[in-house]
Formats: sequence, structure tokens, C-alpha cells
Amino acid sequence: MANCIDRLYLYTMTYDSGFAPNPFHGICTLACCKPGIRRGVAEQAAEAILEKEAHKHKKTNGHWKNGGRAAFLKEHSISDFSLASLIKAKLYNTEFVQSLNIWVAGLAGAVYADAGGVVYLMQVTDIFTFKEYWEAAKFQCKQPNKAAYFSERGIDHGQANKDFANCGDNIYEISENGVSQLPSFHRTGGDISLNGLGHLAGDLSGGYVLASNNYVYYGENARPIAFQPDNSRGHSIINSGPALAEFNMIAKDAILSGVLLGKPHNSHKDFEIPD
Repeated sequence: MANCIDRLYLYTMTYDSGFAPNPFHGICTLACCKPGIRRGVAEQAAEAILEKEAHKHKKTNGHWKNGGRAAFLKEHSISDFSLASLIKAKLYNTEFVQSLNIWVAGLAGAVYADAGGVVYLMQVTDIFTFKEYWEAAKFQCKQPNKAAYFSERGIDHGQANKDFANCGDNIYEISENGVSQLPSFHRTGGDISLNGLGHLAGDLSGGYVLASNNYVYYGENARPIAFQPDNSRGHSIINSGPALAEFNMIAKDAILSGVLLGKPHNSHKDFEIPD
């Protein structure tokens, strides 16, 4: 797989537990936290799909959103131009999303000894709605497996964690009856006993789950870089310049097929990195 970054979403991580992102089971997923990034990537993908459709039909993209809107929506039996609707209309495909060369990277925050280094770098190779993510058989392994662990109170569930299976981020079941949330790093201790819903609103506001089979996770062995962004507004979007060139060098230099080069910063010293 050729590695070329055209757009990079970059942010600083303040808590790296193996939950967000979850780099295990051979696929890196960002399902929780960073709703602005997840929503932004989905919007970019939707825009690109519409541009492709416009080119195919020798229209302008504006045609779909203006005079031709009603006809396009009616033709595909959808109500809007969101990525979820385009997925429903079967206008979405993984290969096209991969061709957009959208990447996400997290940098170690100031609380860590390797502050500023790259914790992970992933190409967005697929995008799912939460319902798709929950229902897909291949992602059942991404559900945290020990509810009892997250029921414990008065502990840092990251620093106490020895098992990568506890890091699952597939925690939201969306059905006709509403939303159910599994115990996880986003629903612990008192939240569980009180049937609290932890970070539900923030997580679901991102709308989508980003997935990658082309990534590297450095964890607590964060890779040093020269560029340091101003992420005071949550994240940076990089499309050009020396910073993009530096990350393109990392993408071309690193072995990215789901390589795990360190355990999460916020994990027990005996946390075992899976093969």
C-alpha cells in the first residue's frame, strides 16, 4: 500500500489508554473522543463522493446541492447529503475512501515524558456509522470484555489495566429503543452503578467511527518530530508545508500494517502488547 498523506488531522493526546484510539486486533479504530475530527473526515469523504458523482454525470457539485438536489435525493431514496445517507444509497466504497489519503495522528501531551512525539499515525481506510460498527461481526472483538473491571471505584482504570481486551471502543448499541452503552473507559465506577452514560453525548456527536488497516502505534515510545502544532482549538488540519512533508516521511519510513511498537502510556507496567 503506497503511503501518501494529502490531509492530516493532528491533535494532542492527554490520556493514552489504548481506548481512543484502539490499535488492537489488527485494525486501529477511533470511535470515541475527538468528535470534530471524526465528523470532519466523514464530511470530507461525503463531499468527495458527491464530486465523483457530479463528474460521472457531467454535472457540477453545486448541481446536487442546488437545482438538482431534489432529483438526486429522490433517485437514491435519501433525505440529505450526509455520509450516512450516501452509505445507505450504496455510493460509498472503501477503495475510494482510501484514495483520499486522509490520515489522523495523535501526539503525546505535556503530561508524558515523550511529550510532542507521535503516539500513532493512521490512514483512514474505512468509515462506519455506530450502528454498522456495533453490528459487524468482525468488530465484536472490539467490545470491552470485563464489565466487572470497570465497576471498580477509586482506581485509575488506565494505569491499573494489564489486558488489551479491556480497551475495546465498540461500546454503543443503537437500536429502535435508543442507545445502550457498555462499561468501558468512558463508563466506569459510579457511572455504572447509577446507570450513568459517561461520555455518550460527546462520543456520538462525532457521528462516525474511523478505521484503519494501515497504521503504526508507538504508544509510550512516541516517535519524536520537529513540528509542534498549536492544538489549542482541539486539532489542526495540515494540507501542505514542512509539517506534512515530515509526516509523509514517517508514513513512508515506518512499517504501517498494524504495527504496535509500545504499550499505552496509561497502562500497567505489566500490560502485554498482543502479537
